Amino acid sequence: MMRLIKQADDKMQAGVRACFRRMRETARLSSRAVNILCIVCFHALILAVSILRKRQSVSHNRLLGTRLCRCCEALGPSFIKLGQVLSARPDLVSPECASELARLQTRVRPISARRIRRVLEQAYVRPFESIFAAFDDEPIGSGSIAQVHRAQLTDGRVVAVKVRRPGVGELIGADISLMALFARMAARLPAFRYMPVGQVVLELSALISQQLDFGREAASNREFRRMFDAVELVKVPVLIDALCRPTILVMEFVPGLRPMTASGLSLELQKAAVLRGLRALYRMVFAEGFIHADLHPGNIFVRKWGEVVILDTGLVTRLDDRARRDFVDFFFALVNGDGERCASILCDSALFIAPDCQLVSFQSAIVELVARYAGLHSREFEIVRFVKQLMETQRQ
Repeated sequence: MMRLIKQADDKMQAGVRACFRRMRETARLSSRAVNILCIVCFHALILAVSILRKRQSVSHNRLLGTRLCRCCEALGPSFIKLGQVLSARPDLVSPECASELARLQTRVRPISARRIRRVLEQAYVRPFESIFAAFDDEPIGSGSIAQVHRAQLTDGRVVAVKVRRPGVGELIGADISLMALFARMAARLPAFRYMPVGQVVLELSALISQQLDFGREAASNREFRRMFDAVELVKVPVLIDALCRPTILVMEFVPGLRPMTASGLSLELQKAAVLRGLRALYRMVFAEGFIHADLHPGNIFVRKWGEVVILDTGLVTRLDDRARRDFVDFFFALVNGDGERCASILCDSALFIAPDCQLVSFQSAIVELVARYAGLHSREFEIVRFVKQLMETQRQ
């Protein structure tokens, strides 16, 4: 009898604990939802006032991009990542708006050095001075998930210390839950009936969650260094494994980094750097199927002698054999002006095709697009423009 009473008591206590957990989670999500709503309304109001005051003196799209950029920063890492994605899609937002959002790729408002030092001390469970002889409080890079500081170890080595922002995991978890809730609600509306809203949220959630996992990023760093070990003048910084933690990565500091568009390089070195970058990309896509999926201007640099340096391996993807074959077949068909084959590959590899999609019109548009580019000389072919027009055609 006592055992039955104890089992019933244990079940009741477990039920009460579960109920309190659900209540806390509901309160947390509700608080975050209200916070998001207030921030969005605040920035929407400022945008409206700015448009009314500036009239025609400034493009409305540029004002929208500037305000969206600041709103994403205020909302936190999940929305910063969304802004970064939109910055690469001028077909969805205007080119001017995308240009303003591109600032989120290279610089996000940093958090205080005091909080960073606290994270380091908690992770190493020993005095800060026993690890670092010097630590630069001004970050050399600041992103949505982490920021990077230059430091010197007690043995004299100069390193780059990448520290995950405190509390970012919990905040992203709440945002992902709210996005999933929104997706379920939106899927019931007629306007979203043929849009894979749930799939988009799942994809975005997976991308953001992947970047929170510093253990996975460390493994990707080692994989890229293996890939490029025998490739001349393509560098991935070496990790100092003994100092890496779940929220911290310590790696060699690589000085003299310049943007790929830096004007200080001679034309010959610029060409050589671009070719090395392309060969590195081809190796990822066609030889290894292991791809750095976040190669924006804040993650790929060149040094004054033409060495290409690839940073931040937190976001990667693997291509299976079929996907790699599709890449090869698509560009082979493009070079040979076979627009019908290009359209067929796009349709066969699509994850979602709306029931009312006009496939014949889509095929005709792709044939026309390929015809415009197939006959161009390599120096006349602009891959960025082609991809933008390809994405715009698919979106339509």
